[in-house]
Amino acid sequence: MAKNSQEMNELLNATLQQAEENRIIKGMVLEVRPTEVLIDVGGKSEGSVPANEFEDIASVQVGQEVDVLVLQAENEDGMVVLSKKMADEKIRWEAVLERYSEGCTVNGTVKSKVRGGLLIDVDGVEAFLPGSQIDVKPIRDYDVFVGKTMEFKVVKINQEYRNVVVSHKALIEEELEQQKKEIIGKLEK
Repeated sequence: MAKNSQEMNELLNATLQQAEENRIIKGMVLEVRPTEVLIDVGGKSEGSVPANEFEDIASVQVGQEVDVLVLQAENEDGMVVLSKKMADEKIRWEAVLERYSEGCTVNGTVKSKVRGGLLIDVDGVEAFLPGSQIDVKPIRDYDVFVGKTMEFKVVKINQEYRNVVVSHKALIEEELEQQKKEIIGKLEK
């Protein structure tokens, strides 16, 4: 009987451990150290995040709430292994996926010119804008767009490779179609 009880406890602990890992949770900053930040993740558990995962470590305050991703429920020191950087990336990715599924537009900044198009920063997620999708008319000089913030429609997402393809042309075409309908509506009257 004791053996069954011990096996059940081990199974339960393994299940709880799996349920926690790869989840984003809210934690509270307990202490800011030069190389790490200690975080209370509830359930009498503490974890640490490398200090370099915070964009501005000087602004991190004790008591501040942060989103972290649980990498490992418990390491050999009994600490929860956490990542703020991976949590931020996952949150950004999920936001882009949500806007894509809703058919919403996104704003992005053109980072650089690459072969065949432009690289766009959409709230921290890198997206590709093919040259043919920049405008309704052919564009010869892509460099004029670098640094500009524009509105885009997410036209394709590959979740496996985390690739995002956006189009500015699709928005222009939608606007032109709307204008055409308005003009035809006025002409019919």
